[in-house]
Amino acid sequence: MRILLYSDHRYPSDDGHGSGLTLRYEPSGAPQHVHDMLAKGLAELGHQVFYFLTKGTEHPLPTGVTLTDTSRADVDIAHNIEVDGLPWVLTQHRMRDVEIAPENWIFVSQSLASLYASKRFVRNGLDPANYIYSETKGNYLLFLSSMQGNATRHKYQSKGLGCGNFSDCRKHVQTGERDLPG
Repeated sequence: MRILLYSDHRYPSDDGHGSGLTLRYEPSGAPQHVHDMLAKGLAELGHQVFYFLTKGTEHPLPTGVTLTDTSRADVDIAHNIEVDGLPWVLTQHRMRDVEIAPENWIFVSQSLASLYASKRFVRNGLDPANYIYSETKGNYLLFLSSMQGNATRHKYQSKGLGCGNFSDCRKHVQTGERDLPG
């Protein structure tokens, strides 16, 4: 399959050092990192991937991924960009100000999809090559989340989760007092 991926960052999105206290256009950079991994993974599966990056590349793209400086119509599907006459999908990593998701939205979690009356989701993956495996495990749990103030509070309240303010919403998620639907 010929796939056009679009993202508004410079490849690679992750230099392996995190952002620390440095301000970034997208604070976590997570969606851009997922797009980079998606490009690599789709190419590894044998798809022909065209990566439309508005800010270009700093390092070579993975094998099987071709940089393009414009949208293309000679593909089978587009991701995160609408191309006339082509099917396209949009990945949603966070809450948006709509009640029902359009048919072409794909969410990154079942919980997020359920907030929009959708069953379409694909969980974000990790590239095991980027991590160190150890037989012994530490006594910790890594939990990643994003909370966007009023939009998040509204969605939580509309689902009966009772968050009065941003801190209350965060507390619900951290303590597990009420799980998100789904």
